[in-house]
Amino acid sequence: MTFLGNIDRFLQWWVSGLLTLLPAQVRELIQPTPNYLLLEIDNSTLEIHHHDDNGELLKTRQFRIEEKLELGSLQNWLFELRDTHYETIFMLPSSKLLVKKVTLPYAAKDNIREALSFELNRTTPFTADDVYYDFLIVESDSDKDKIEIELIVCQKAIVDSLLSQFTKWPIRIMRMSTMNDRGLYYNINLLPIKPDNPQDKAKIKLPLVLVSSCCLLLITALYLPLSKHEQTIAALEASMAERQQMALELEHMFAKKSNLLSRIHFLDKKKIEHVQAIKLIDELTKVLPDDTWLNRLVIRNSVIQMEGESSTATALIQIIENSTYFQNTHFQSPLTHNDSTNKDKFSVKAELAKKTTS
Repeated sequence: MTFLGNIDRFLQWWVSGLLTLLPAQVRELIQPTPNYLLLEIDNSTLEIHHHDDNGELLKTRQFRIEEKLELGSLQNWLFELRDTHYETIFMLPSSKLLVKKVTLPYAAKDNIREALSFELNRTTPFTADDVYYDFLIVESDSDKDKIEIELIVCQKAIVDSLLSQFTKWPIRIMRMSTMNDRGLYYNINLLPIKPDNPQDKAKIKLPLVLVSSCCLLLITALYLPLSKHEQTIAALEASMAERQQMALELEHMFAKKSNLLSRIHFLDKKKIEHVQAIKLIDELTKVLPDDTWLNRLVIRNSVIQMEGESSTATALIQIIENSTYFQNTHFQSPLTHNDSTNKDKFSVKAELAKKTTS
């Protein structure tokens, strides 16, 4: 993973942790939570159901509240979920709740919570100060001039008592809800802070702006220098790739040049060898006696072989050695006499002198 990738992962973890400190309603405005953990307490056992964003159950874990070892087990499990965005929802037993159907005038649609506070005093044995409550809109019909509301109420003492059990546990309750008759949880929240309350909104607005500004400044401070360095690295890599391509082209050109030079040198060598052979023949013409002729002449590398007939064959070695072109001259075979020409046949081998081969 690249350095920027590690920074991205750290920021995701940091923002996730920061979001858990905000109320659920505010957190939903910033980042909807795809997964959720449903918490239930049965006697001394905490049961947690992990659901995905489609409501499918992924895993269920049980922890005994009074055992300290279970606390560490819960911490380990939550650490495994550190890269997963989830919402923790405590499910209140239905026996602890009061659920009522309430009909309100359609004109109250913008102030439903305030209207319900009056309905609590009139239709339930509780006052708005004694309970936490939330609602669901079942039907809203402007033509009939009414709004059908499902009101869910729980005493504050019950909610506060349940919340106090989580003070020693490494888990933050983000929402308090309950199950409906189909086994699905209500999208309500019975925690003390209510975003529909104007005073609560005023309390939430300033921290939200501050937190958002701090996040933006932190991300900007981290990313701007890194982004510049990454752009510089990318430019250097592009320049390096271009120079590598140029180096390959130059290497190819040098190979072609070397091949061409070797061909030129080959021709020069052949040309020099040809000129040298002419000089040697000219020299032999000058040094050999007039009564001598050659039947065979071979010039190979730095060695010359001569075969022929001469009236002064015995003196040929000395005659050839006197030339500056030859050295180490000797007969290859004994002299034989040709009666028809009255001359001696000879076969002489000599080496070319170094100064003639240079």
